[in-house]
Amino acid sequence: MIRFAHVNPGCTQADIGRAIGVQRTNMVPIVNGLMSNGLLERTPADGRSHSLYLTERGIQFHRKIVKVGLEHERLFFGDVAEETRQTLMKVFRAVRRKAEQR
Repeated sequence: MIRFAHVNPGCTQADIGRAIGVQRTNMVPIVNGLMSNGLLERTPADGRSHSLYLTERGIQFHRKIVKVGLEHERLFFGDVAEETRQTLMKVFRAVRRKAEQR
């Protein structure tokens, strides 16, 4: 969610829910938790909708997530030949697309 909100500032809970396959009502406790930890803020958008934005703390947390992700990528794939890595990434994307079609 943090990464989605970073790339899509002003998104709604419904936008995030659709993107990650979570029902809107189930998003409420997740968003509330991120807000109570100071990572996310909600501002009125239109009607009952609220736009979501990362706070400064949320932006710092996002940077940490990206850093850890890159460290894990190097750990797991650092010694894999680039051609093999690209093939693996194609397979992973295909699996993700298949899962998203469900």
